[in-house]
Amino acid sequence: MLPARFKRWLEQLLHTHDTPHRTALAYAVGVFFGFSPVLGLHTVLGLAIAFLFGLNRIAVVLGIYSNLPWILPAYYTLTTLLGAAILRVQVLIVSAVTRNALAACSNDQPRTERSSRIAILAVGG
Repeated sequence: MLPARFKRWLEQLLHTHDTPHRTALAYAVGVFFGFSPVLGLHTVLGLAIAFLFGLNRIAVVLGIYSNLPWILPAYYTLTTLLGAAILRVQVLIVSAVTRNALAACSNDQPRTERSSRIAILAVGG
């Protein structure tokens, strides 16, 4: 088991006792800093505000990282794959080089076959 001192420190850090309203506020602060133009300082500024106002640090960090431009491609790829797995839809992963070839071929297929596929365009060749 974890020592009592570590448990208290972890509970204080995570703010698990916060109300849903304060947790949503912390997430909103994170989203705000995620969209801010100060690249490289998102996490530092978000955590500084979280410590200053006693907000849930994890919610702030999740809000920040859910909107960063370099996280979005991985996020959308993983959620598309998860959604396809839940819906049991075939996923076709192609590179940007073969995108035009795929578009040309897909016009020849009947409409029912095209609607049951999801294409994910990978960055690179």
